[in-house]
Amino acid sequence: LARLQEIFEPWRQRKALPMTYAALKSFDVQTGIRLGKKYDLGKTMAGLEHPIVDRTIPRLELVHYFNTGRKGKLVQAVDALTPEQMTDPMMLPIVIPILRSLGREESLRAAEAEARKALPLQMAAAWRTMQTYRVFNVYALARVLGEPETIPAEFEAACLRNLRNERIHVMVRIAHARVNEDWEAMAGAAGEAIELFPTFYHFYYLHGEALWNLNRRAKAKERFEVYLRYGYDEMDHTQAVRMMEQPAGGKD
Repeated sequence: LARLQEIFEPWRQRKALPMTYAALKSFDVQTGIRLGKKYDLGKTMAGLEHPIVDRTIPRLELVHYFNTGRKGKLVQAVDALTPEQMTDPMMLPIVIPILRSLGREESLRAAEAEARKALPLQMAAAWRTMQTYRVFNVYALARVLGEPETIPAEFEAACLRNLRNERIHVMVRIAHARVNEDWEAMAGAAGEAIELFPTFYHFYYLHGEALWNLNRRAKAKERFEVYLRYGYDEMDHTQAVRMMEQPAGGKD
């Protein structure tokens, strides 16, 4: 990381290179949040214009303020979302649990309705194109709605048949098992993922979640300890913290 910062330094010229400066600032903030730093993103990113900023910062604000327990900032971030952002299929898996946490029932019902409309469209597009962001959005929408029956087994089979990348392959297996609460299958796939890709830290959370639901809580906490060092920019961070606060018990 230090070497990257050294390489980027000559390009951090806000007046001369405003777009480059904004992109690098976005990188800095995302890196900082991932390592546990806290930001007031409205102030930090004020006046910066870049497609990366427009695309990533609204999502990052929601996740960051949710994970750091800053309800006032979270409410402001939700209220600042445009109608397009509130109904974006890629944002809905984040927006819906946040609306639930805030008790915004009317907005929640509207968001869930949008998710139900988006899910079959995303599935059709994913099935046709096998674009991975659509594939995982299908699973995320079904999971946030609690409606695994919307995804047929044939969808997973098609993804596994057509997506040959080893990491994507195991991620599909994890996502399918997770939405169906098949904890044994999820634990097996997530454990395999950690062996193959030990620095992809979200796999540690996913393995821990599966183990937790299999009542292997001491081992799950070992996984959460690793994840919590690096997962500050993900929605699962808060849930990992909550589970770490509970007694282990279980079969371990």
